[in-house]
Amino acid sequence: LATFAKRGDVAESLRVEALNDLSEWASPSGRDKIVGVWRPIDKRPAKDAADALDAVVVGLLSSAPDSIRQAAARAVGRLTLKNAGSSLVTLLEDVKASGSGRAEALKSLDLLNDKALTAAVNVAIEDKDATVRAEGQRLLVKVRPADAVKVLDRALSNGSLVERQGALSTLGQLNDPSVVPVLGRWLDRLIAGKVADDMKLDLIEAASKRSNPEIKRKLAEFEGSRPKNDPLALYRESLAGGDARRGMDIFIQKADVSCLRCHAFNRRGQKFGGEVGPDLSDVGLRLKRDEILESIVLPNKKIAQGFETVVLSTVDGKTIVGVFKSESDKEIRLMTAEGNLLVIDKSTVDERKRGESAMPADTIVKLSKAELRDVVEFLSSLKRKPTGK
Repeated sequence: LATFAKRGDVAESLRVEALNDLSEWASPSGRDKIVGVWRPIDKRPAKDAADALDAVVVGLLSSAPDSIRQAAARAVGRLTLKNAGSSLVTLLEDVKASGSGRAEALKSLDLLNDKALTAAVNVAIEDKDATVRAEGQRLLVKVRPADAVKVLDRALSNGSLVERQGALSTLGQLNDPSVVPVLGRWLDRLIAGKVADDMKLDLIEAASKRSNPEIKRKLAEFEGSRPKNDPLALYRESLAGGDARRGMDIFIQKADVSCLRCHAFNRRGQKFGGEVGPDLSDVGLRLKRDEILESIVLPNKKIAQGFETVVLSTVDGKTIVGVFKSESDKEIRLMTAEGNLLVIDKSTVDERKRGESAMPADTIVKLSKAELRDVVEFLSSLKRKPTGK
């Protein structure tokens, strides 16, 4: 894997995958990444992966494409490569590198507890890149705790989206009494309807982690103000502020919801996914954000045309359920949730009725509000017409 990761004649995405596999070497996920089944692997010595990466990491951090530098920086932290600290600092200081890669270098300096961390954080909070600043602000709590709340409060008012969301996440976890008036002031704005949509969820989640009675009272006041006749009221803070990249990862990889099994989308000119549900390649053009949210939270409220579920009762007592595909005078064709085409002889059908959406009604239970927000952001970004496989 380490040797493969340094090769310049293979796709960047595969080199990144090799580095990700190395970073998870000691405790890999039990979920098979290809078919999604549970296929656990015994724990393995992290030192094996660390030694392999140590032999190639300097070159990867210094001269590889951005995505690979970022993956290498992340692997360094997870595998605790103590000797890579100086290379991480070099990446952090490279203003031509991507902000996400430089922020990853800063995270790994923290995981290594590197002696350069304090100086790196002091530089990062003044960086021109918002992603680097946000990570610096998070780590300021560790290296300069006395200044952290003041800097985070300033970021809430003047920072970019990533800084504002990061500041609220940090404030929610920071055990400091000076956090209370900051969150209290922002909750007042939330109740008054004066908080930007893309930071509402972060504020609510930060406040929910506090035990202060006044914070709990204000949060309860906001929750009580949600419209009673709006079925989406509990989820509207997930409409804005998500990350499309994280949303795509959830869509593709989160086995609990298995979105890709039923839905296809267009990625780099090629279609991926199943055909049980609608092709989502251009869903961002067809539906508004609240309609996308509704389709996830309330899948039975509005079923996409051509994807209605049909329930058939046969003369021999069987029940057959599937998505209607077509029919003739003699046959009905249905698609099962597993993607199998069923052809049913009409003479064997005793009763036929419309069923609910093929999309599981409990999908929303398997997503956190933050995950839901990321999925909405991802789906909203899909604006390419469907293509053939």
